[in-house]
Amino acid sequence: MRAKTILSVLFMTSVVVVALLYLASFPRQDNRGLEVLVATAVLPAGTLLRVEDVAWRPLKGDLGPGAIPRPSSANHDVKKEADNQEIARILGSVTRTTIKSGGTIQLSDIVEPGDRDFLATVLSPDMRAITVLQPDISGGALFIFPGDRVDILLTRNFQLETAASKTSVNQIFAENIRVLAVDKISAKTPIAAEGAGVALTLEVSPREAQRIDIARHLGKLSFVLRSALAPTMSHSAMKKRPEDMESGPIWAADVTVEPTSVAVLRGSKSEIMKSVNSASQ
Repeated sequence: MRAKTILSVLFMTSVVVVALLYLASFPRQDNRGLEVLVATAVLPAGTLLRVEDVAWRPLKGDLGPGAIPRPSSANHDVKKEADNQEIARILGSVTRTTIKSGGTIQLSDIVEPGDRDFLATVLSPDMRAITVLQPDISGGALFIFPGDRVDILLTRNFQLETAASKTSVNQIFAENIRVLAVDKISAKTPIAAEGAGVALTLEVSPREAQRIDIARHLGKLSFVLRSALAPTMSHSAMKKRPEDMESGPIWAADVTVEPTSVAVLRGSKSEIMKSVNSASQ
């Protein structure tokens, strides 16, 4: 019995030694100088990742399976564009859990736009998501990214015979709205009936969703980007310039300039004509 025990121990020892020798035969990855993507500040769950939220930092410890290594740190021939493309790949993603400052960004800790549970993860409690189509790139939509906050302007046109100069009115009817996603729409997309543009998915309250849904049938919606320095400050609480002291809608007559006289030459004859600024039309 004792001999069998000794033989068993020797057999197990030999198996372990062979396994260790086999693993040692594989080349070990050299992580010296390798950089990974980390959080620049504490990122609570539900945070939409922006450029300022992440940065490249030297790897501390082993490279995890979900870490994002910096291309140029592993291959010095890779240009900076590769680093920017790697960061752009995760921008607009939302964090599943809280990531501490300096913590490594793991793919398992984020949900990318287009994933099935993206909106359910990014939405705050009791909030809703609504998508607004912007047929063109006017109104600042070209410079808006996920995580930004915007004000929404509604422009309505009226046909008034008695007051021709007051044919349009503009007003801010929604403020401090968080942008959840920005998707480009090609002219071939079935929903883009008016041509190429963007689709903005916004985080709103149920009441705001109702107002936006009605407003987009009443006139043209435009989006005004808010400062990132005061993301939760309302329009009324911000420091105003003198021209912003007045509140309420802006009519076409408020931005109309006085007509100017233009001399038109037709052959040997000169005719004086008045031109009206297009804003009053």
